[in-house]
Amino acid sequence: MQKKILTILIGATFTHTTAWADDNVEQRLQYLEQRLQQLEQTVQQQAQTIQVKEQEIKALQQTTTAATTATQTTDKWSDKIEISGIVEVAAQHNKPYSGESSNDISVATVELGLTAQVNPWIKGEIVLLYEEDDTPLDVDVATLRIAPPDAPWYILAGRSVVPFGTFASNMISDSLPLEIGETSETALQLGFEQAGFSGAAYLFNGDNKKAGVNKIDNWGVHLGYAMERNELSLTTNLGFINDIGEGGLQDTIAATLGNNDVTDHVAGWFASGLLKYSNFSLIGEYLGATDNFQVTEVAWKDQGAEPHTWQLEAAYDFAIAQHDSTLAIGYQGSDEALAHGLPQNRWLLSWSIGAWDNTQLSFEWAHDEDYGVEGGGTGQSADALTAQIAVEF
Repeated sequence: MQKKILTILIGATFTHTTAWADDNVEQRLQYLEQRLQQLEQTVQQQAQTIQVKEQEIKALQQTTTAATTATQTTDKWSDKIEISGIVEVAAQHNKPYSGESSNDISVATVELGLTAQVNPWIKGEIVLLYEEDDTPLDVDVATLRIAPPDAPWYILAGRSVVPFGTFASNMISDSLPLEIGETSETALQLGFEQAGFSGAAYLFNGDNKKAGVNKIDNWGVHLGYAMERNELSLTTNLGFINDIGEGGLQDTIAATLGNNDVTDHVAGWFASGLLKYSNFSLIGEYLGATDNFQVTEVAWKDQGAEPHTWQLEAAYDFAIAQHDSTLAIGYQGSDEALAHGLPQNRWLLSWSIGAWDNTQLSFEWAHDEDYGVEGGGTGQSADALTAQIAVEF
């Protein structure tokens, strides 16, 4: 009996175990199928991720290539050069001290400038100048400026107008201080600009030779200050040169002597200021010699001249139909400058308007009064009407 019961139990147990095993295999198969599906999904997601990353890498490579190309393009010498210029065409009607009136149309000024930042330390500049009535095509500026980046000091070497006189003006005509003071020379200049202050000292070998000796014996110094607060701005300058005869008077000396072998250098000094408040501005400048020239070099009556010049100018800026416009009135004068052909007094009135972008129309009336007969002049007056169009680029 016990054996029979045991046999039944064993059979039942075997039957249950077999059924459980069958169920377990089926569950494991289902589980494996689910895992396969999950793995397939994971593989698909990874493939998509790889594709996205490949696209990102490709885009990054393109960006890097473009940046490299841009850098290479920026490094081209042609991208370091700036070209600028100005063309002035003027029509003028003149009534001289004596004789018949005349009129003319001329290319008053042509300037073509080229500036190149060769490297962070060195900047080169070239300016070609042409004036139909006065100057054939000439190299007016050819300089190298040496200065560390953001440094307050600089070295300027080459041909340029040395800092003797500022000659600021709203007029078409050159100022009388410019007529005798503008000095273009090949010079070595050391300067600074810091917190509104500026200054320079310079050396050059001028054309006026003492006793015919060719050497570097010309020099000058300049100091300036500029400030701006709200609508008020002020600029002042002061300078000295050891030979004022190196400016416009050089031609007068050469015409008198037949050469430029002078007895001695005659020093000169200048002071100038520009005050601007809102739309109003005021310009003042004085420039003259500190001693007399030899009578055989620059004469005044029966002795050597000690020429002086000055100018005062007031201007008002306003708009006409949204075009910037300036109305200016000026007075200029000279003393003992008859030998250089300057008037004793000059009155000016001008109006200019920015007609188009980088294009300015200007009109000027100038009234000159000559030195008296006792000083060697005519004692007469002259007038000039000028219209000019100037284009800058």
